[in-house]
Amino acid sequence: MKISTEIIIGKDIKQEDLDLINEYRKIRLDRSSTWDHQNNNYFHDRLFFLVRIDNKLVSFGTLRPIKIYVDNGEIEIMGIQAIISIVQGKGYGKVLMQEMIKYANENELILIGFCEYKNSEFYIKSGLKVFEGKNSNFISVKENGEEYTEEGDVIYHSANDFVIKNALASNMKIKHFIPHW
Repeated sequence: MKISTEIIIGKDIKQEDLDLINEYRKIRLDRSSTWDHQNNNYFHDRLFFLVRIDNKLVSFGTLRPIKIYVDNGEIEIMGIQAIISIVQGKGYGKVLMQEMIKYANENELILIGFCEYKNSEFYIKSGLKVFEGKNSNFISVKENGEEYTEEGDVIYHSANDFVIKNALASNMKIKHFIPHW
């Protein structure tokens, strides 16, 4: 059994992998939209992290470039998105997250994502920091200016950032214009 990981930009991902990713986005995340290179290519700027066993895709996730705003300052982060293990309970999700953390460290990136309360323990075991109940600190701003928040925990990793850590610790509001990344 050979485990391998691959990092690939969305515009270069194979349709065969994309079909499987879409299938499991629907099963595990209840997503009705499908990513495809012709009609819905909003994923082309994302980095896909793929974990394979003997060349079979067993886990995947993406990092998406996002701008957030803390205390009127703009910060570029990578949003953690669509973390799914096709084969569960074997540690492939942890391998995936550790590959993302390694990539973030090598490139001095800030990773931020959101999860349901029930999934926080997985992210902690994988090496991320979890800010419990802090999803409400992230204010999503719609095109019409309407603001809203969602429930859940914030998952986070950065070796060098203190602005976001301090903002979350002091209950500051963090704005962004990308709904439910």
